[in-house]
Amino acid sequence: MTLSVCLIVKNEEAVLSRCLNCVKQFADEIIVVDTGSDDNTISIAKQYTPKVYEFVWCYDFSKARNFSLSHATMEYIMWLDADDVIEPSEIQKIINLKSNIPTDLPITKTELDLIPIDEVLAKGTLFKNLYEPYKIIPRRPEAETEQETLMQELQTYAIAGMDLNLYLDVNPTDREAIMLINMINERARETVKQYEKKFGPININSDALKGFPWTWIMSRWPWEGSEQ
Repeated sequence: MTLSVCLIVKNEEAVLSRCLNCVKQFADEIIVVDTGSDDNTISIAKQYTPKVYEFVWCYDFSKARNFSLSHATMEYIMWLDADDVIEPSEIQKIINLKSNIPTDLPITKTELDLIPIDEVLAKGTLFKNLYEPYKIIPRRPEAETEQETLMQELQTYAIAGMDLNLYLDVNPTDREAIMLINMINERARETVKQYEKKFGPININSDALKGFPWTWIMSRWPWEGSEQ
């Protein structure tokens, strides 16, 4: 059994060494994702592992965590906070488990059953098994301008990203889902750049965008039908 240990950190110079001194005794790989430290956190982390990455904080712990998991390459993944401490007796338990875990355990791989990305906006979800029970299918609003087309793309990525984040809360090591959400986040960032280059900063509360398409998804789920 091989084990990756992932941490998300920011300004943790006072406690990080204490944590990593524990982790290094049993981890085959240590991944540290820094979300904007302005102290010695990064330099301390690099004393323990070459796998130190920077992540622009977006007020979403799940995205930062999924980013850290996407860099893990071992058979199993463990995540810790920088102020965690593992007692020596517990470290020995982990070491013993790594040595004694059966090698013939069945490996369960979750098969993602996904709707094509260009149908996500109309159906309101990325997962077929979430959508199939609902029978009311709203007509997808037609984009009439380039601005509306880009906004629809962003809404599509928002729906897909929300579904995947919820899925990864329960299945945090599903590599297919991790790679997919990283791809979707990258596409969303590129679409935002394209939009803001042509139309200025995005403001979902502006009069120009009121009612399209943001209120459509913020007010009701697509399968709930139209408001009366």
